[in-house]
Amino acid sequence: MTLRFRWIWAVVMVACATVVAQPPSGHRAALLIGNSDYPNAKLNGVTASLDAVQASLKLRGYSVTRIENTTQKQFKEKTEAFAHSV
Repeated sequence: MTLRFRWIWAVVMVACATVVAQPPSGHRAALLIGNSDYPNAKLNGVTASLDAVQASLKLRGYSVTRIENTTQKQFKEKTEAFAHSV
């Protein structure tokens, strides 16, 4: 490789890395859904998992909508509201 080609290649790679490293701009939204209450069983750890994911997303600038242990009607209403908000 010639020195000029190496220099151009280095500039292109730095430019690509800069573009890739840029976090997305604008509003970030996340929808978290968890269900631990079932008729014949209760799942352990669902709330703790949702808490951890929610905290992580909020640290990264996301607004978080959380749906947990809702009725089918509430689930539909909340997911539709979320879809209209983004």
